[in-house]
Amino acid sequence: MTGSEPRGVDSAVPSSPRLADAVVRLDAAFLRLRRWMSNPPSPQRLEALTSTLGDSDVVEADPAKIAACEAVASLREDGPVMVGQVAAHLSLERSTASRLLGDCERLGLVSREHDPTDRRRVLLELTDEGERVAEQTTGIRRRLMARLVADWDEADLDRFIDQFDELSDRIGHVIGEVVAGRVPAELVEALATPSGDGPTRETTAAHGAADASGASSVTT
Repeated sequence: MTGSEPRGVDSAVPSSPRLADAVVRLDAAFLRLRRWMSNPPSPQRLEALTSTLGDSDVVEADPAKIAACEAVASLREDGPVMVGQVAAHLSLERSTASRLLGDCERLGLVSREHDPTDRRRVLLELTDEGERVAEQTTGIRRRLMARLVADWDEADLDRFIDQFDELSDRIGHVIGEVVAGRVPAELVEALATPSGDGPTRETTAAHGAADASGASSVTT
């Protein structure tokens, strides 16, 4: 793969049984990853994890508030952060995100101020304690990731990261095209029509069963 401009989304339709099976496996892997990433560990599991990693720091906040702090920390890289952005980042209704951020404010994790240029807008900032929670959580996650890939061949790891980066860029490109209403009509038709070269029901079921088996081995 190269670092060239992402290809058009019309090239994404599986065109062979081998590619179709690879897409099923990739989709299943993404679903597993999303499940783990969208369900932060409970305080008890987080404490056990930090102990396993040999960390002395313990994040004393529940998963939802940890996620809110990390969302504010991530979003501020692109400018002032508002409630609606946090809601979208966490896939929450605006009212739910507002209540969550209100709880964070009462706990001293987040501060809210009116935008001096537009009093209708409320801007969010992390307090020193909120910064500590976000930094500790990020550090724990990265140390865990380091352990998971520590035995990978360096060249394989670099290749995986490059390819994952490119896939992430392509996904962002496709989403941008969809939001802008520039999805080609032929792609919409192709995605709506099952292809004879697509994954079979048996293949999909097999990967689904494997995912279910893997999920059942992880306690919540």
